[in-house]
Amino acid sequence: TAGLGIRESLVVLASKIVDALDHFLNPEVLVVARQHIAALPFEHGGAFDSGAVERAVEVVKKYGHFVRRDAAESNFDQVQIVSCGFLEHEHKVFVFERRDADPKYRLYGKATILQGSHVWNREGRGIPERLESALIEKLSESLFLSRVFPTEAIGYCWDKDDEISSRHFGVVYRV
Repeated sequence: TAGLGIRESLVVLASKIVDALDHFLNPEVLVVARQHIAALPFEHGGAFDSGAVERAVEVVKKYGHFVRRDAAESNFDQVQIVSCGFLEHEHKVFVFERRDADPKYRLYGKATILQGSHVWNREGRGIPERLESALIEKLSESLFLSRVFPTEAIGYCWDKDDEISSRHFGVVYRV
């Protein structure tokens, strides 16, 4: 901005701030065309057999790409990939409680065992690493912990019949 007047410099600064906010508020998320998700085998909305995760990851690797979240939300033919998981310790499952102000509280209730996150566009990582790190970051944020928990990918789920849920495909982890 050298050589610009104060007014011009402020316009440049405001433009950079808007760009940064857009990147923060409307990040690129991982999506796959609905037809490819629908082609996966499902039993009662998911698959949790020994090859389930490998099948899902292959589909995401082959057909996945990143788009801005608002574009993904407005395109029914794109399914957003979500890493989700539950915490287990000594065969007991941790229950999270949502705050009353959380929009998901009205949709799904106060208690949940699953935490999930969209998969953001992060440079230098493969799909399996991006899936796992998205969940670990979400759990660390929710629990206010910096600890990394051991994870095990166990399957996938998708509710194709629900208008809101059908826009999200979950790769499920035991943490």
